[in-house]
Amino acid sequence: MGYFNADRSGQASRGLHAPKPGLNAVGEYQVSGRPFVKTITGTAITLQIDAAVTVAADVAAATVSFPFVTSRLIIDNHTDQDLAFYFCSTAVTDADNASNSGVRVNKNYFVIPKGEAGRIPRVATKVKTRKLYLAAFGAAITAGHVSVMAELTNIEEPYDCDVDNIDGVSG
Repeated sequence: MGYFNADRSGQASRGLHAPKPGLNAVGEYQVSGRPFVKTITGTAITLQIDAAVTVAADVAAATVSFPFVTSRLIIDNHTDQDLAFYFCSTAVTDADNASNSGVRVNKNYFVIPKGEAGRIPRVATKVKTRKLYLAAFGAAITAGHVSVMAELTNIEEPYDCDVDNIDGVSG
């Protein structure tokens, strides 16, 4: 026979409150849609993702931190150069060489081409993340801006990709 606590003094701490949604809460992604919009001037993006592979240059990355986990992400490149975006800091080291950035060496970033006359390149994707990093690709950005739009869920859980040895995400 198991132990029975007659006065039930520990009951309140064991679940009278509804649990918060987690990363695998399907309903949160189905009904998500809390809007998030941010515009970053092109000159604020000073890091060139393809210029060097050292970890020290990470301080120049433009970072967008979301208050909740995203469900959908849309990025518009209104700048005069190609734009790279990625989900893991370039300060995360490569597994083979601790002085190199895993994101740069393994090319774990996506490139949005610069716009042409009457055409604004856009990337729309369903992704769960709490941070987005932006960098120039090919040449320094001298004009324009980047628009970041997201649909947020109610998931507050920390979702950190800034760790080593996550295949396809980090170094």
